[in-house]
Amino acid sequence: MADPFVGEIRMFAGNFAPQDWFFCQGQELNGANYNQLYSVIGTIYGAGTSPNTFKLPNLQGNVPMHQGTGANPSLTPRPIGSTAGTETVTLSAVEMPLHNHIPQAKAIPGNTTSPNNALWSQSPKVGPSQSQINLYAVPNSTVPMDLLMVQNTGGGQPHNNMQPYLALSFIICYSGEYPIRS
Repeated sequence: MADPFVGEIRMFAGNFAPQDWFFCQGQELNGANYNQLYSVIGTIYGAGTSPNTFKLPNLQGNVPMHQGTGANPSLTPRPIGSTAGTETVTLSAVEMPLHNHIPQAKAIPGNTTSPNNALWSQSPKVGPSQSQINLYAVPNSTVPMDLLMVQNTGGGQPHNNMQPYLALSFIICYSGEYPIRS
């Protein structure tokens, strides 16, 4: 295998960074000590806290993705060094797809006075004339249903938003063949 380029990132199965490589953990380096690496990546992944310092890419908890804009016009640009996404997400009502909550009913006479674990049904025949109570109205006489009739569900808690993964080490070369710009 050819010598690695300065700034090249590789996946590595070990739990140590080999000689001439650093883990990609966003650590801050001095540009004077690692001038070749600094000249390749500069401050794309963050400027350090002191002059002439820079940060390495941080691939802890991030999936690498090629920078740029895809051929499909609906794709959004991904500038080099940008990050996005989150491990968990809490959906609000605005983010949920449009959907219905259709009430269920039975076309049989009711047989309980409790609404617990029951459905709307026909009213029983009452009174000396054995007439039924009207439980329904024609569509042009609707009014908003009481908010207590159909309530929100869910706990408003974040849910896992991560794809399946296998954690490996990502390493970046700081001493190798210097890449010639074309």
